[in-house]
Amino acid sequence: MIPKAFETLGTPDWESILAIPEIDMFSTDPYYHVFGMDREWAIKTAKRTVALAQKFGKKSQLWLQLFRLPGGEEESVSTLIPTYRNLGVDSIFGWSYLANAGTSISSDNPDVLWKLITDEYRRIT
Repeated sequence: MIPKAFETLGTPDWESILAIPEIDMFSTDPYYHVFGMDREWAIKTAKRTVALAQKFGKKSQLWLQLFRLPGGEEESVSTLIPTYRNLGVDSIFGWSYLANAGTSISSDNPDVLWKLITDEYRRIT
């Protein structure tokens, strides 16, 4: 679910969705650069995601922005992995493979971002 960040974008009522018995995992993508927010907003959204998933007995999942990331922000995003892990999230994914290198939505420094992301993933396995 896209986090409710704007009046016209996002899903405001996460609890109704989490109450659906057939849902076993709740996931969101707090891409703070895309939404014009800051890193703290992503962490606040992550805390809410984990807490609500636990409240409803679901697994939690968070996504990292690996596309259209401005140069110089790679470490800020990659260090969300241990931060999210410490919050108790069940799984962490990134959109998309190789930080979208060679595509029209590539991050400014996809090789740097991909290396930092994979290094962080290795640390938590």
